Amino acid sequence: MTERARRVLIADDDAVALLVAQVALEAAGFEVLSARDGNAALALFEQQAPDCVILDVMMPELGGFEVCRAIRAIAAGSDTPILIMTSRDDVAAVVRTADAFLGFALGALFGFCGCFLALLLLALTLDECVL
Repeated sequence: MTERARRVLIADDDAVALLVAQVALEAAGFEVLSARDGNAALALFEQQAPDCVILDVMMPELGGFEVCRAIRAIAAGSDTPILIMTSRDDVAAVVRTADAFLGFALGALFGFCGCFLALLLLALTLDECVL
């Protein structure tokens, strides 16, 4: 029996960032579920049970923090690794803000900035998150 590819849900309202991340993750062997807003991300989470979730902080309707909070309230989401990302480019400023602390308080494993930094960090950490 063939083992299924690890499933990652990524939500970002930036179509280019979403596509870049999707292509990179698929090339690394992941099955990628993508959503352009928080509501779509929650629906996909409930329907598809991903192994890991990557959320943009700022999205229409429901942002990444709200989605993280909602996923944590679902029994199936209590242990799912969640990574929070932002397009803000000043890493030091982001780390000093309440955003980083809020993400961790909501149960996110990691916060990171920008799509390309995100992909670098994923290459280093995602495999550990979804073993």
